[in-house]
Amino acid sequence: MTGAGEQLAGRYELQELLGQGGMAKVYRAYDHDLGRQVAVKILEPRLRDDPDAIERFRDEARRVAGLVHRNLVTVIDRGTAGRDEFIVLELVPGETLKELVRRRGSLLPNEAVAIALDIAAGLGAAHERGLVHRDVKPHNVLLHTSGVAKVTDFGVAGSGASGGRLFGTCDYLSPEQVRGEELDARADVYALGAVLYEILSGSVVFPGTTFDEVAVRHATEVAPNVRVRRPAVSLELSAVVARALEKSPSRRFATMAEFAAALRSCPEAADEDTLESVTAPSRRLRIDWAIALLSAGVVAAIGVIVAVLASGGSDLPGGGTTVVIGRTSPIVATGAYDPYGDNDEHASSAGLATDGDAATAWQTSHYTFPNGGLGKPGVGLVIDAGSTVALRRLIIVTPTPGFRAVIRVGDSPDAFEEDDSASFVATRTTTVELNGLRARYYLVWITAVPAAGVAKIAEVG
Repeated sequence: MTGAGEQLAGRYELQELLGQGGMAKVYRAYDHDLGRQVAVKILEPRLRDDPDAIERFRDEARRVAGLVHRNLVTVIDRGTAGRDEFIVLELVPGETLKELVRRRGSLLPNEAVAIALDIAAGLGAAHERGLVHRDVKPHNVLLHTSGVAKVTDFGVAGSGASGGRLFGTCDYLSPEQVRGEELDARADVYALGAVLYEILSGSVVFPGTTFDEVAVRHATEVAPNVRVRRPAVSLELSAVVARALEKSPSRRFATMAEFAAALRSCPEAADEDTLESVTAPSRRLRIDWAIALLSAGVVAAIGVIVAVLASGGSDLPGGGTTVVIGRTSPIVATGAYDPYGDNDEHASSAGLATDGDAATAWQTSHYTFPNGGLGKPGVGLVIDAGSTVALRRLIIVTPTPGFRAVIRVGDSPDAFEEDDSASFVATRTTTVELNGLRARYYLVWITAVPAAGVAKIAEVG
């Protein structure tokens, strides 16, 4: 049996077992031909007589051999020595992202965004070659001592359907993987969303005790808002995570480039110099580790509105200033607006939309009229900005998508202009462009509820 101290194919001297998984062992090795350290991945002996396993192992090398990118682990060689199937890879001095999270619990939001951008770049390069990774997880992300994140282990990668077999790790499975459907790049978008959720919060999206339990939750349950577990995450970033974790692929980012662009628009996205300082080994992400095992294996539930002011200094595009959610926010929900009803509409719970707790929510009354009707023109939530401001946009995230609404403005909480130009049908994450609409009071005026008969808003910023 091949092991440390042996020489493989007359060239690779195996020096140290770095890790092992269900299909392979990975060794640190010395390449005598080129005089360098490499990583050698060797198929498990018990799989030597399994034609499917051998073919998948060989396919991994063939698929990745043509991929050269700073955020992908490079395949150097592939071969057979006796009965041993092996792949030779770039040796990355560092640890896996999973090991880093285990040590620290969670990462600073700007660190998490910097790493996610690296992962997105590597996966984007693979997608351009028609490869869907299918098993994106922190275990398959190596963090180089230079601070660069590299994606590895394309052992279950492919270009489409999985032939009815379920590959991947349950904590990061997209709903379409669970259902055995055709896969495209958006399956990896979902998985990266799950990874980002975990490194921000220190917890997987859906904890569970069995593979089936977790897989079913990914297929059927809306992901909890990451701010519930990590309030320091900005509303912009939480909305990006929520979109990546949408159940329907059509509601997610279509490409990794689109995902990355959304991440760069978040307050946590640092400029290049800052990213270098965040990930440099001499600073926050100092790494002095061994390479990790390359293993192959098988949102928002609450409503959020973030207001972006048109004036003031910021690193956001357009020079806007983000109003951060919390008890000290200058924008507060002061009450409900129900001029055609009893002037109540759960007015006493309006403050739940600005209590800093994303698990609580203001909601409308329950309506049973046909087609989502209310039996009156509408009801709404009043937002007080404290003084006259010019909002560029409102970002609305809701657990009750499908309600119809419009943003109206006024100089008092009792009278609003009937201008329906800023109307929308709510999705889980909706950006309403206001283009600097000036007012002190803003009204989310709901004109139709979804099939459940109620609309909810949990946080207003």
